[in-house]
Amino acid sequence: HEFSPKMQAHKYQLVVTVDAMKATVLVMNVAGLLGLAVLASPLGQSAAALVIDLDPVSVGKGRVFDGIGGLSGGGATSKLLPSYPPLQRGQILDFLFKPKFGASLDILKVEIGGDGDSTEGSESSHEHVQGEISCHRGYEWFVMEEAKIRNPDIKLYGLSWSWPSYLGGVTGNPLDNENTTAYIADWIECAKSGHNLTIDFIGVWNEMDRDFASSGVKYIKALRKTLDARGFHSTKIVAGDVHSWAPATVMLTDPELADDVAVVCRHYPSTVSDPDAKATRKPLWSSEDYAASNVGSGGRCEARILNQNWVMGEMTATVNWNLISSYYSFTEWADDGFSMTARSPWSGFYEVQPPLWAAAHTTQFAVPGNTALANQSGSGLLPNGGSYVTYYDNTTGDLSIVVEKVQPKLAGCGFSRVYQYATDAEDVTFRIQNAGGRTPKAFRVWRSNFGGSSSFFEEVAPISVSGTGDVTVHVQVDDVITLTTTTGQTKGNYTGVPDDARFPTTYVDNFDSYPADAAAAYFTEMSGAFDVHVGPDSTSLHNSTLRQNAVGFPVKWLRGDIIPFAVMGDSEWVECAVHVDVMIEVVSGSAYVGVGSTAGTDASGYFVGIDTNGSYWLATSIANVLSHTYQLNGSLGNVSPNSWHTLHVNLTSTTLMAGLDGTQLFTSPVASRAGAVAIGAGGYYGVQFDNFRLAAVRSDGPTPAPPGPGPAPAPAPAANCIAPATGQYLQIFGCAANSTDAHQSWNTVTRPGGAVVFQLEANPSLCVVPAPAHGTKQCSGQCLVLGSCSDAVVFVPDAHQRFITNGTMCLDVDLGRNTDYRVELYACNRKNGGGRNEQFEFDEATGILSSLWFGSMTSCVAVCGH
Repeated sequence: HEFSPKMQAHKYQLVVTVDAMKATVLVMNVAGLLGLAVLASPLGQSAAALVIDLDPVSVGKGRVFDGIGGLSGGGATSKLLPSYPPLQRGQILDFLFKPKFGASLDILKVEIGGDGDSTEGSESSHEHVQGEISCHRGYEWFVMEEAKIRNPDIKLYGLSWSWPSYLGGVTGNPLDNENTTAYIADWIECAKSGHNLTIDFIGVWNEMDRDFASSGVKYIKALRKTLDARGFHSTKIVAGDVHSWAPATVMLTDPELADDVAVVCRHYPSTVSDPDAKATRKPLWSSEDYAASNVGSGGRCEARILNQNWVMGEMTATVNWNLISSYYSFTEWADDGFSMTARSPWSGFYEVQPPLWAAAHTTQFAVPGNTALANQSGSGLLPNGGSYVTYYDNTTGDLSIVVEKVQPKLAGCGFSRVYQYATDAEDVTFRIQNAGGRTPKAFRVWRSNFGGSSSFFEEVAPISVSGTGDVTVHVQVDDVITLTTTTGQTKGNYTGVPDDARFPTTYVDNFDSYPADAAAAYFTEMSGAFDVHVGPDSTSLHNSTLRQNAVGFPVKWLRGDIIPFAVMGDSEWVECAVHVDVMIEVVSGSAYVGVGSTAGTDASGYFVGIDTNGSYWLATSIANVLSHTYQLNGSLGNVSPNSWHTLHVNLTSTTLMAGLDGTQLFTSPVASRAGAVAIGAGGYYGVQFDNFRLAAVRSDGPTPAPPGPGPAPAPAPAANCIAPATGQYLQIFGCAANSTDAHQSWNTVTRPGGAVVFQLEANPSLCVVPAPAHGTKQCSGQCLVLGSCSDAVVFVPDAHQRFITNGTMCLDVDLGRNTDYRVELYACNRKNGGGRNEQFEFDEATGILSSLWFGSMTSCVAVCGH
């Protein structure tokens, strides 16, 4: 059938009446090519055995497995890890990199720092200014060194997000600048000469599809020549770390480019590749994937993509973004470290998360260099939903079969489609054939279940192989099972992990304990480069300082313009006093301290600054600091360049006070707000900070909302409603006095893993379902309506009073079209646990589902029908 663009806006079910196994593959592959969601379930259950064919011809149809990896970077994601006490830090690193212990990763991908924001923050460049190289800035060197200590065979892979200003050149595109290849070679040389590390793979520019298309081909050819000239023949180029397989299409008609590129990759491929990518016969990688909550859908997501990236897309490596949640909880994507949460170095507390054990089902058994057997020769989709992949060691004859049957509705990953199909428990029989006398007598079995249990990566009883080569395993919904002939796997464990604790309410740092160019503990750059600066005079009061080192606006990634600042502390500090010495090195420069601060490019708070023009000021956002939009300002005495001054800021629940060198600058009434502390420079020039001191008071209650426009007026109760019926939109109304009102009372039906669907109490056949894509009433996201419970949205409640589906979409009040407050699905706000428009309170006694945007139990999710 030929699908027109208009037809693609609607949903179609493809029914194929052939063998169930082949039909499932066809349905999913066709849907992937068309960009459609799969609505068809796997077609029936087949009793036939699934063949593991070890005939050399069949094995040759597979591809060499390259491994599973983690990405440290893409936004300062490992920033807090080096600050852990040595004992706990070593344990964390063992869980990440020690073979057959935890995640047992094969690939470590790191950000090449470029001084600009790259999601949760920025990382320092090795070369802020051309020719001035330091091989010890940042913490990625530390992560790579520790990975290599534990696994000498791990592959290292570098990629840039942002770039120092000077590489922008005339066009603003570093790929056009002839100096850029030398900059990358300098970083690889730093790895070699400064850290005894070999960089195995190098990328181009993270997710800059347009710039890659215009300049990437020329750049790759120049980069290959530069690397060879500098002696880095073994460092392979990966292309393109963008959102499509387009580089592969170019390679098919450009033999020189094809020779220069060793690996074809893309980000978030939704488990499918395309014919051009496969036609290159290069290794295909999902070089950034996952992006799910490690405490939500992450375990299912990880299990699904690791198998189906091969089964559906013939991808031989998957790299998880990100490696570890070792960054503050008040920054973006706070729980998306796939392996662990380790953001409390002051206490030593860390947690191993379920996705790590999902990865272990592959990484502790399959070894890079094994063959991933092709579809219908050892890999494929299960008759009743799920997938399996067989890894074969051609030398030893060892086999490992990884089976997953996670529910796709609950296995959402970030930035990816999830093709839907039913999953049911089943007995699966694998038949080993053509093994050449090496058919195993039994398989050892490791099992996890991600349906709400805590049973992860447990070895269970082995399963014997019959005389005909058959082995049968029972697979439950949400199971991940590995059958293997290999040995040595362990479920790593350390006892005595300290209890978690909030950031200390008093903190002092004079930066004297760090080596030059180190990153200071706990200060996380949002943009710019805050490195420890060690002066020539060791007797000076300010010999070791924290200095903003980036020079000129960095060439940005996909984010907006932002000035240098770093955050630290606790987002629930409601009172805070900060004293810090500052020195501004330029004429017409400024420095500032923020309290009650959030993080990110849109950070808000109270930012008090001084400048060398002789003025002080107060701004309420980083954007306002950049635009010089002040709440108040005034004149002060001589603040000349290269002179030290002590800035002090004190925030209480009602008042903000600021002073300089012991003299009060201003006292101003302010709205109460909670937040962390920030320090920053008014531009990309030298500003130094020293003798940092703070004392804070934390609120253990809800974080106050940021200042600014308040919520919309509370809605009125529903009136003149018609009987609930299919297709009626969910809206927010004032709660009716009668709490059992038929229009506002809901039941929750619990699904596996603690997930729920909402069922109308007055008519249990009606549930909350997605509206058609083009309904008569539009929402900012996808409207929700009443419909058949077989189509119900499955929500997972989280700790922030949100209801999340597919890992990334939240139940939400549509405030963009606020005439009737429709209820919708909308991409979750990943900061601070979400906005209040996506926070709800459910009262089981009354069945009321209340929006917290308007206050607790005052406004209800209801249907009215008009």
